Order: sequence, then C-alpha cells, then structure tokens
Amino acid sequence: MIDAGKRADVLLISNYRAVYRKAGDTAVVPPREIMRWTEQNSAIPAVGMAGFFTDDGGMFAVGASGFEQGETTGRMAIRILDDAVSPRDIPVVMPREFLIYVSKSVMKKRGLSLPSLYESFARATNNYSE
Repeated sequence: MIDAGKRADVLLISNYRAVYRKAGDTAVVPPREIMRWTEQNSAIPAVGMAGFFTDDGGMFAVGASGFEQGETTGRMAIRILDDAVSPRDIPVVMPREFLIYVSKSVMKKRGLSLPSLYESFARATNNYSE
C-alpha cells in the first residue's frame, strides 16, 4: 500500500474489520488502529465502502442505503409469503441508492475538498463529521 500512489489515485477499502495481527491469532486489530495506520502511510487517499469507515478515522465513504436494502428485502418477503414465489426465482437486485460519509478533518489533513453536493448530502443524512 505504501507505493500504491505509483499505480492508482485512490485506495478503495472494503473489509478491514477482520484483520489479524498475525497468523493464528484470534483477536482482530482494532479498526481505528488500521485507519490511523492507513492514513499515516498511504500516499493516496483512501475511500471506504461503508459508513463506519469515517467513524473509524477514514476520510470518505460511499455506502449502500439501509433504507433501500430494507425496502427491497420487504418486497421480496411479500412476494415469498403472499405470492408463494420461491426465493430462487427472485432475481438479484443491484443497489441504486447510496449514502455519502465525510470526515472534514481527515480531508483537511490531505488538503482535499469535495463538491458542495457531496458535503450537503452527507450533512443532510447526518453522515458528516468535523
């Protein structure tokens, strides 16, 4: 990751909450420690794929909308229960709605800013931290 800036503009991070310090260890590295290390050692900005990314110290994240997930799941359940549709006959649904999460302090450390639309959306959904 330290030389990722030679190959990419952004580091996309998804599953970092189950990282073990060493093989055979059962305790995971605390997520905040991972984000602190990442921010200190990555030459390029990291973007997360879940809201807790910014809570853990990350700069910016785009996550699936829990509202959409619940609504979609509810519609599927109704089809299964009321219409006797087999779950295997219900097609996979790709998400269409997302939430934006922003940590202003981390963005400032990196000297980055976002278009006001992203900041406004993060603020409006209570996903913006100073």
